[in-house]
Amino acid sequence: MVDVNEAFQNITGLDCLEVMGQSNKEVFEDPLFLNIFKQMESVENSESFEEYSVQFNKHLEIFSFSVGEDEYATIFKDISQRELFFKEERGIGKGNNIPPKTNPA
Repeated sequence: MVDVNEAFQNITGLDCLEVMGQSNKEVFEDPLFLNIFKQMESVENSESFEEYSVQFNKHLEIFSFSVGEDEYATIFKDISQRELFFKEERGIGKGNNIPPKTNPA
């Protein structure tokens, strides 16, 4: 990793200074990330994903794009709250206190 910012640290909990200079394989344990980065090695465009990360226990929106030969930038956005909201709206999950919709008679 060439550069990471404070937002990366806030989302992942990984220390920016500790991950600098490490490879993706050294930083990310989650197969989700390793697969995304592997795909980016053969793509010169951009890719966008919304996935759940077991490693960080968060739903993430991930946008990755090529910035040069064998180089790419990746942006992570924590969408866990949005996913929780949608789950509750659909009545899925623990502690659901949302009454089911009924048709008026």
